Amino acid sequence: MEPFGASASDWVSYEERLTSFLIVNRVPESDKVDAFLSIIGPRTYRLLKSLVAPEVPSTKSLEVLKKTLREHLSPKPSVIGERAKFHRQQQHEGEYISDYVVEIGSSPGPVILEAL
Repeated sequence: MEPFGASASDWVSYEERLTSFLIVNRVPESDKVDAFLSIIGPRTYRLLKSLVAPEVPSTKSLEVLKKTLREHLSPKPSVIGERAKFHRQQQHEGEYISDYVVEIGSSPGPVILEAL
């Protein structure tokens, strides 16, 4: 599996793939943290190291490490920002109405608006 690259993938998708990778390769529970730290790559490791400082990443559980990176690399969207994006959406010239409806329905806007 390739190291995480913020430009190539979002963290949540990478984390899902990484979890599957560990399962498929039958990595024992005792080795999952070390495997995780090896796979994520040097750049992401440095980031993680700074996020858990002064502790060392290898002393944390896999769930804590994944949660730490998830909170930093995929923060929850702001309600105001998502609402603004939702209201700015427009149907593009030549775009079928059915495609536009799917685009609107797949954006987080409606979910955030319902929460209000």
